[in-house]
Amino acid sequence: MSSSRIPVPIAGLAALALALTACATDDPGADSADSADSVMVANAQPTLVLVESDGESTFQEDTEVARGAVEVPYQPTAVVTFDIATLDTLDAIGAGDTVVGIPEIPLPDYLSQYADLPKVGTLFEPDYEAVAELDPDLIVTAARSTGAYDELAEISTTIDLTAAFAGKFDPTAGLERAEQLGEIFGAEDAVAEAAERINALEADIESAADGTALVLSVSGGEYGAFGEGSRFGYFYDVLGFTPAVVAADLPGVEGS
Repeated sequence: MSSSRIPVPIAGLAALALALTACATDDPGADSADSADSVMVANAQPTLVLVESDGESTFQEDTEVARGAVEVPYQPTAVVTFDIATLDTLDAIGAGDTVVGIPEIPLPDYLSQYADLPKVGTLFEPDYEAVAELDPDLIVTAARSTGAYDELAEISTTIDLTAAFAGKFDPTAGLERAEQLGEIFGAEDAVAEAAERINALEADIESAADGTALVLSVSGGEYGAFGEGSRFGYFYDVLGFTPAVVAADLPGVEGS
């Protein structure tokens, strides 16, 4: 994959770590010398899940989403994913051609080749008939679609890759999900190489972070700011940037 896939470091590290958009092998099975019929995958056990209500999204504790391990077909050839981070990761490790269905959602330019794939509903409301018609051998859910897990699992093998969330961005959670996908598709080496690049990029940014920064969220004409210790406090707490403005002084703030 071309180095052009890596965006401006400061703006793109979070997306890199979460979605693992890094260099990859062209053959998702090239990293695995031994073949297998299936792989046991641990379902995510998030402490918080995203809940949509009256047009607003909030994270709420859910104690009923914990699920046991799932036996997944090794190197599946027909994948429906309700998680765009999973689509990004599969593209990065050379397994993007296995994806046969995605939800209705705008895609970044570097994933535009998947825009014409059959649509299977939205992130929050799957079209179960559309999913069944695609006859997938693997379905992937995540935070926004975890509530549909049980019904989707009646259609085909389903895994929940919701990253454990405790109110702030944790890049290691995304890397753990990528490792699971690498195991499923026999692309462990590709995932490891990508993780090394992400870790190196993080170290480079941390060593050069001697200025100020401001993390903003803009949606529907409204904006909010994220401060230290907040959902995206990672830029301050880990990378070492100094907040340009005290978040508590801004409207629509999240964090302090």
